[in-house]
Amino acid sequence: MIRGKSVRSNPSETSHPKTQAGVRSISLPASLVELLQRRAPDNRSSLVFPTVLGDIRDPRNTSRDWADARDRLGLPGVTTHSFRKTVATLLDQAGLTAREITEYLGHENPSLTQDVYMAKNTGGIRAAAAINDVLATGPTATSI
Repeated sequence: MIRGKSVRSNPSETSHPKTQAGVRSISLPASLVELLQRRAPDNRSSLVFPTVLGDIRDPRNTSRDWADARDRLGLPGVTTHSFRKTVATLLDQAGLTAREITEYLGHENPSLTQDVYMAKNTGGIRAAAAINDVLATGPTATSI
């Protein structure tokens, strides 16, 4: 089991989630657990992503490093928030309910998750597949 908490280098930043729904335990994919365990610090701190000196990273430096990396990769529009949307979309495509995705992301209200994070085309894809199925098999007594 990996336990963690958010560490803020700026005391004026909020150190608690926006709502009580954000206080939760989540299961991580086995591949991510393995990756984090490989990064297990062998320095003086218990931070997973410390500075080269083992200290807490300054958020401004992290933001600059991220901007440099995404520019090098040709992905200037990808933000760290993009990853949350990607996770929500993948969970949606895997068939999880809006409530399950909401709980995983730590939201309080499924409508926020659906409006902001979940793919907008999923319903259209599923609707087209359902129509295709009906046309291929013919209408049933309940659909007439």
